[in-house]
Amino acid sequence: MELRHLRYFAAVAESGSLSAAAEKLFIAQPALSKQIRQLEEELGVLLFARHARGVVLTAAGKALLPEVRVQLTSMGRLVNLARRAKADEIHCLRIGLVPTATGTVLPELAARLRVNHPGIDIDVRGMESSDQVGALLTDEIDLGIACIPPRHAAISVVCELDDTLCIALHCQDPRAQQSTLDLRQFAEDRFAAFTEQPWLAQSSRLSELFTEAGYQPYVHYEAATVHGVLDVVAAHLAVALVPATVGVHRPRQVVLRALDKAPRCQPLTVLRRRADNNPVLVSVEPAMREIFSDWQRAGDEALTEAASAGCLPGAPVC
Repeated sequence: MELRHLRYFAAVAESGSLSAAAEKLFIAQPALSKQIRQLEEELGVLLFARHARGVVLTAAGKALLPEVRVQLTSMGRLVNLARRAKADEIHCLRIGLVPTATGTVLPELAARLRVNHPGIDIDVRGMESSDQVGALLTDEIDLGIACIPPRHAAISVVCELDDTLCIALHCQDPRAQQSTLDLRQFAEDRFAAFTEQPWLAQSSRLSELFTEAGYQPYVHYEAATVHGVLDVVAAHLAVALVPATVGVHRPRQVVLRALDKAPRCQPLTVLRRRADNNPVLVSVEPAMREIFSDWQRAGDEALTEAASAGCLPGAPVC
């Protein structure tokens, strides 16, 4: 089976007539009929039923047509991509990222890369942290945005988000009046948590703090993204342990408060292959450092606002 067979099949299916399709394809009708017969023989099914006014798709033909269209579209995209790359008109970057980075890192990174690489083709794949190292090693992706640092000599860390763990709670929660809170104050609360948060599970200092507080958190809600976790908090259904930098993404009903003896955390790590000549990667490190710096500033502001007049006893927070 060759690509032309699929192209001819789609043309006949759309025209409903061998003669009309042959005219559109600039080939003789007998030659087109022969190609269709070859495709039917190879597949072992009839794709068209002939009648006086032309042809109609059989059940097998109807089942095949959507997939053929997908394949033709993909092939057309590959051809165009190759031609543009040959003309040095485009750069490509394949990114694997954890769900929580999709609505946070990705829009800002893509915007910055397009400034330096107009027309860049960015391919995005949702991928767990544990799968990203393998995908980098097998050249399936060029960049990984993960929740844990790599443990392979061929993978390097572009940059990490150095952050402070804090507590997210509803603005009408009475504890929001305080600028710094203690984990012991949340022993009876329900917690919302990220589905994938190995950076949190690996924090020995956090485990110590919960041990000192005399309980382990009751995780009642889980979400894959920052927005999902914060939406639960915004609905006043739970509190959440989050990096302070989520302050840039929080709904207006959510406030962040510092934790006493709060541990540091690295919720996001940007990964690449050590030996990779992709020219786009040169722009990634400064872009990510700028993004993380902006987030850290927003996180600091979200925490310091707790010391403002809005957090004086009796004053409304939202």
